[in-house]
Amino acid sequence: MRENAIATKGKDKLKFDTAIVKALFKRPIDLLMRHLKSLLAEPKMRSVHTVILVGGFGESPYVQRRIKSEITGVRLILPSEAGLAVLKGAVRFGLSPDIVSSRILKYMYGVSGYRDFDEKKHPEEKKKLLNGEWSVPKCLNVYIRVIDEVEVNQQVIMKSIPTCEITLTSVYRTTQENPEYTTDPGCELLGTIRLECSSAIPLQHQVLETTFMFGDTELLVKKKNMSTGKVAYMDFECFK
Repeated sequence: MRENAIATKGKDKLKFDTAIVKALFKRPIDLLMRHLKSLLAEPKMRSVHTVILVGGFGESPYVQRRIKSEITGVRLILPSEAGLAVLKGAVRFGLSPDIVSSRILKYMYGVSGYRDFDEKKHPEEKKKLLNGEWSVPKCLNVYIRVIDEVEVNQQVIMKSIPTCEITLTSVYRTTQENPEYTTDPGCELLGTIRLECSSAIPLQHQVLETTFMFGDTELLVKKKNMSTGKVAYMDFECFK
């Protein structure tokens, strides 16, 4: 650090050398650049040529220069009162949530399940005998994938046949694009939904309906036994 890099200014202020400020913000700005580049490289984002900077960070001339120098072919727009844009947006959303019509998902969501064993696809050590058939447990049944756009109240429904009187539906998420198993790196267990099936009706005659309801700030997962009408719910925060 050079001499006089930090000096007093007036009675109640400090003046920092530009190099010190740049060093303090180097890591967050480097991460911001990396994130922007990865977003703009997505197939759905390749037609985007304009970036609007909002928030106090976006008002920084240094941040603006870094973006202009490292991300070419993109036009930057800095709106009036950019530092208040995020706050105003939050207030508007609180008063009228329907101003957001769709969202881009950061995660892929699915549930743990069984698949028929395929010797050409599945490792021998993963197979397990289930009801007289060779199956593969802990497979990830995908409901929606990373970067998919979902509208408010959009639903994805899948049906299945129960294999026991107590069904446990484990909900997972991951940032991986093509995961196979819930044990793959990055797969995160969000929670497990418990639903009882009827002992008076043969299991093979009962139908379970699993519904993922997207589009809000929370993901709602509903499990319903169509034969008995019993329902179990669980909701998850989408943006944590």
